[in-house]
Amino acid sequence: MTGVTQAGTPTASGLSDFDYQQLSNLSMGFKDLNQLCTVNKVPIPSEIMEHFNHIKCHCMMGLFPEIGRAWLTIDTDLYIWTYENARDVAYFDGLSQVIISVGLVTPKPGLFVADVKYLLILTTPIEIVVLGVTFGDANNGTPNRSLSAQNCEEMQLMHTPIFVLNTDNVAIMCVQGTDDGRIFLGGRDGCLYEVSYQAESNWFGKRCRKINHSQGLMSHLVPGIFKIFSETDSVEKITVDNTRNLLYVLMSKGSIEAWDLGKDAGSTRRIARLSYKEIISSASMILRTIDPAVFHPITAICPLTLDDSSSLHLVAIAESGITGNLLLTKPKLVHSAHFIQGSLLMISRQQQDQDLLTCLSSEQFQSQHNLVESTTYMPLDGQVWAIADVMRKDRVSITTPLRKAQNPRKVALLTNQGVHIVSILQSVDILQQLLVGCHGPHNEAVKMYFSKQTEPEACATALLLACRESFRGTEVGDWATQSFILYGGEPYFDAPI
Repeated sequence: MTGVTQAGTPTASGLSDFDYQQLSNLSMGFKDLNQLCTVNKVPIPSEIMEHFNHIKCHCMMGLFPEIGRAWLTIDTDLYIWTYENARDVAYFDGLSQVIISVGLVTPKPGLFVADVKYLLILTTPIEIVVLGVTFGDANNGTPNRSLSAQNCEEMQLMHTPIFVLNTDNVAIMCVQGTDDGRIFLGGRDGCLYEVSYQAESNWFGKRCRKINHSQGLMSHLVPGIFKIFSETDSVEKITVDNTRNLLYVLMSKGSIEAWDLGKDAGSTRRIARLSYKEIISSASMILRTIDPAVFHPITAICPLTLDDSSSLHLVAIAESGITGNLLLTKPKLVHSAHFIQGSLLMISRQQQDQDLLTCLSSEQFQSQHNLVESTTYMPLDGQVWAIADVMRKDRVSITTPLRKAQNPRKVALLTNQGVHIVSILQSVDILQQLLVGCHGPHNEAVKMYFSKQTEPEACATALLLACRESFRGTEVGDWATQSFILYGGEPYFDAPI
């Protein structure tokens, strides 16, 4: 579904070529418009690349966007480095078993010393290990308590684990934390687990324990060895919508679960589950002319926050490029996806050693009654292992349209070659490209761009560009002001009904 009609029926998009348009269609074929821009490419540090020759059985890579770092596991060892400048390489070799999943979580407030900013979770076939993460001045070892300084401060791992738990013969496939410090684990047995921890042991329980939310108390009565003989549906991915306090689970066979996290582990409950067959059946009823086989398999899920949509909650993406809320797209062999402020990024396998980034955005087509999106493609240097937002170093509590326009959305893509940082340009950046390319507003291409927008959106875009501090007193700022006057329409008073 891309939306719901007033009659309560789902809608579909992507059956027509008109639903996917190049940005040049906004401006009479002006071909220099681009919604994706490479900010930086940073290779994997050479001292880490040397260890690739010593891989025995397992290797993984991922991103910690909260601290601006990438990570790599080679068998039992973990390497972490800053991905924007490929320095401050941290190393941990305190495990005897192969690492099979990694996660980083903000700890619950008040439980640890102030210097412990994050908890690093490493899982092996037999253990779940929780380590403390601190940040200090590289010159004198002084702990740094500023979140904005963590990208440039030396990361340190506590040598002694804070917690160590047994996996009970269940491999942990993924780790996901929440903003309030809860730790969730996805098991190969298809169960959702939580690491529940507190300051000290008490009469009611241990300081740290593993809870099986999927099976409850009954799971403790069934020995783990019997699970080997049953056909399992492993947890593939866990995502969290902190704005709604919801957690979503994607299973290896395509089913999707929704969980209400409640206030604590005791009030967490599963509120919905859609099997793969139910998803295919519902999608086929909406898109009757499409072969149901194209919906298989579901390879990614992206939660939508309250800021993204008040009515839609989750986007599911199939390998064929179909997204559900269900949206037919061009790329094939999609294996990863990421949603950021109205834009959907999909990673697809084009060649054995090269991926393609596809960006879908409806930002430029808000005036259309049906869903219309711009499509932009960017070939990548290697295979993508992870994708995440690039966090702003200056955390602000108040977001205004001007401040939002002044800070383009950036994502980091971790490949086997390094980290590729890409900026997703907004309407204000597209208008800037158009004004510069046309040498001012007196051009039919600029006029066409304004006609494709709603009047309020076009005016707001021009004003945001004109008010950017970096363009005040420049030609671009003057051109934006002129375009607002030329194509912004007549003023009117919109009286409330």
